[in-house]
Amino acid sequence: MPKLEATQELAFDAALRAQLAVNLQRFTPIQLAEGDLRRAAVCVVVLPDFRQQAALLLIRRGRRASHHGGEWGLPGGGLDDGESIIAAALRELREEVGLACAPGDVLGVLDDFRTRSGFCITPVVVWCAGSEPMRSSPDEVASIHWVSLADLTHDTPLLEESREGRRVYRMPVMGHGVFAPTGAILYQFREVAISGRLTSRVTWFGEPESVRPR
Repeated sequence: MPKLEATQELAFDAALRAQLAVNLQRFTPIQLAEGDLRRAAVCVVVLPDFRQQAALLLIRRGRRASHHGGEWGLPGGGLDDGESIIAAALRELREEVGLACAPGDVLGVLDDFRTRSGFCITPVVVWCAGSEPMRSSPDEVASIHWVSLADLTHDTPLLEESREGRRVYRMPVMGHGVFAPTGAILYQFREVAISGRLTSRVTWFGEPESVRPR
């Protein structure tokens, strides 16, 4: 696959879908043993913006959300009993922003991420070509945002260090600093799915001591 230049616009088209799918199929994600971790899934949704350029869906959690209220995030949540990662990710996408996608829209998954709150998050990459209007769940989602894939390739993530000595990603997005886990997931999507750098790993990266939405 050709390497994308930082200033290149990315059209939401069959060629981009094929590129993302091939890179993700070549990637072997790290899967963590469950242990005492609670399983969760999030959707990394690729969809068209108003110019038909490729974008990612980013949400701001509602202040009343059960976890990470007020923070930047991706649609997702905990698995129900007996539910698969893929089924949970697609269910949460439908419940939180009203997008109905099918298992055939899933392009692949990224590394599991262990959170300080005791969750093991699996990011599921979904190609969403549907045109239905989005509607946010009032209890979970305060606002919905589109992040251009071209913009995602422009900025270099900032690295900090947690109390445990683990590296922490702060990803510049729309003038805000988006921390791990969301920032780390966005960074790995950029490196693996867009650029084909299959050795980029984030499972062992940390989270900040506290997150104040910026």
